[in-house]
Amino acid sequence: MPRQFIALIAALLPWTVGLAADSSLPKVEDLFADYAYKQLRMSPDARYLAAMVPIEGRDGLAVVDWSTRKLAGAMRFSGNEIVISYEWIKDLNLLIVNGETNGWRDTPVTYGELFVANADGSDFKAIYGYRTGEQQTGSLVKRGTATYGRAALISDLPSDPHNVLIASYPWNGGLETSWPTVYRLDIRTSVQRRMLRAPIANAEFLSTREGDIRFAIGTDRDDTLRIFEHLPDGGEWRPIGLNSVEGYEFLPLGMTADGKTAYYLSDKGAANLALYALDLKSREDSLLYRHETQSVDDVYRDPHSGEALWAVLGSDRSIVYLKPDHPVSQVRRMLDTAFRNQRIAIVDVSRDYGTVLVSVASDRNPGAWYLVDVATKRAELLVSASDRIDPDQMLPVTEISLKARDGLSLQGFYTKPRGSAAKPPMVLLAHGGPHARDDWEFNPEVQFLASRGYAVLQVNFRGSTGLGRPFEVAGRGEWGRSMQDDLTDATRWAIGEGLADPQRICIMGTSYGGYAALMGVVREPELYRCAISISGVSDIEVLFAEGDILDQISGKAYLRSALGTDSAQWHERSPSRQVATIRAPVLLAHGGQDTRVPIKHAKLMEGALKKAGKPVETLYIDSEGHGFFKLEHRVQLYQRALEFLDRNLAMQR
Repeated sequence: MPRQFIALIAALLPWTVGLAADSSLPKVEDLFADYAYKQLRMSPDARYLAAMVPIEGRDGLAVVDWSTRKLAGAMRFSGNEIVISYEWIKDLNLLIVNGETNGWRDTPVTYGELFVANADGSDFKAIYGYRTGEQQTGSLVKRGTATYGRAALISDLPSDPHNVLIASYPWNGGLETSWPTVYRLDIRTSVQRRMLRAPIANAEFLSTREGDIRFAIGTDRDDTLRIFEHLPDGGEWRPIGLNSVEGYEFLPLGMTADGKTAYYLSDKGAANLALYALDLKSREDSLLYRHETQSVDDVYRDPHSGEALWAVLGSDRSIVYLKPDHPVSQVRRMLDTAFRNQRIAIVDVSRDYGTVLVSVASDRNPGAWYLVDVATKRAELLVSASDRIDPDQMLPVTEISLKARDGLSLQGFYTKPRGSAAKPPMVLLAHGGPHARDDWEFNPEVQFLASRGYAVLQVNFRGSTGLGRPFEVAGRGEWGRSMQDDLTDATRWAIGEGLADPQRICIMGTSYGGYAALMGVVREPELYRCAISISGVSDIEVLFAEGDILDQISGKAYLRSALGTDSAQWHERSPSRQVATIRAPVLLAHGGQDTRVPIKHAKLMEGALKKAGKPVETLYIDSEGHGFFKLEHRVQLYQRALEFLDRNLAMQR
């Protein structure tokens, strides 16, 4: 395995690389550790490669000059600040977003500041945010002043050597009244030049590469996604589409660099999302691709021309090539052959199309990056995301399908445990969201449980994304009802197929998955022998009263759509109000700083179970948020979960 990229970084930053110890059983700390390399990116001229790496225990950036194979520089914030994300702008600059941890909270928060640095780490400075004016005394050049808000990059403006296009979201008034404004931001001086204001709060913008803003997208208080268009003649914004739970009229994805064509998704006239192209001058649109049963879930566009090259389908992630002869499509097709049965993503394409940075991952591999020389069609392995994960130690994940009790087709995944006998003990792992999905990918929870002898079942219950709009809509209003039935039906299917011991099954999940775990033992007291709820909802009335969902403009509307307005029904679907039917032991894990699902949910559930004389255990960590951020806390959580499973499913070690 080529080690050039690792060696170059490790020479200066020896603490960034940790190799897994030889063992037939992966260690919990290796499975749940942060990856040594994250967000590997290539500069537009293909000269530099950058990656987020831990520097003295905190995420920073390392940059390699690939033309000389030498380390160009390393950079990090001081104190309790870390790099949250970054991207290349121009050829030689990095635009960096920071985050910081406070003494009472482990999970980093970001305040929307932007920093810029040269590739070698020099001239590292704030260019947007509340600290922007601090480093500019004594200069005769006009400089930017402090901005109290958060910023999002819209365009790099590649033909402008000094400016980028950003959206600025003011802090005043919070999310409910944060009406963004678009600015040109000078990365040398931090000076902002106002361009236009959004037509709706919290809008996101789409522009051409050169900064022609054409679309704004925002969600209103009715949980409706509204689309606005801004004509190039400087006129007013005009509404052109409404997207709601009933369907998508117009969901813009982006435009070609010349500003002539916009691509969008719509399910008009069909059940599934299809890809369209809109001629922005003639206003004529054309259907580019529609599948009979699957929605178009993603579209890859040429990062320089904006042209749509291929579509990704939702359920099986298959690729449909729209421009098979395009140089990037040819690279992708070559990689499809070279890396069969793996997930491939084009990360960056050089401006001259001569070099392509790709990532490759699978169910047993959290990911690796390759640099592809387009002329020679040679792919060079740069680095794996984690040297602590040995793919040969991991277990394969198999896709499964079944029918729910009402005939709806369900899709999911089954992982056979290590050293498994027939009908092994099983954990049903319910995903969070709930409007998300399980996928065929590396999942440390799955690998941990399977390596310890537990079969793992995952199912995309109705309401999950990527399986078509009708499937997602079918989950609205069905918390604790048919969404829960889907999980039950999948469990009974696994039993019927001989994939699980019917007397040794536990249900487990995080966030909505934690809610599903609790509702599982409420509604199916004979089916599950235990439940593990991590950061889970337990009381719907509390969900309507506390938590940051309410801070979002559409938060209350979403909750009303998902859960109704009848408090009596809320109680019927709240695990903390239905503990009488529970027979299985419950483990509750929660963070004291959880703002999405406040710890009050766990405390209410614990109190109700104890009052009813039901077995309950808890793991509360005051400094954690929604899910556990620190490795030591993750290790503690999963070791505790394993002990709980072993006791309740009679696993001997």
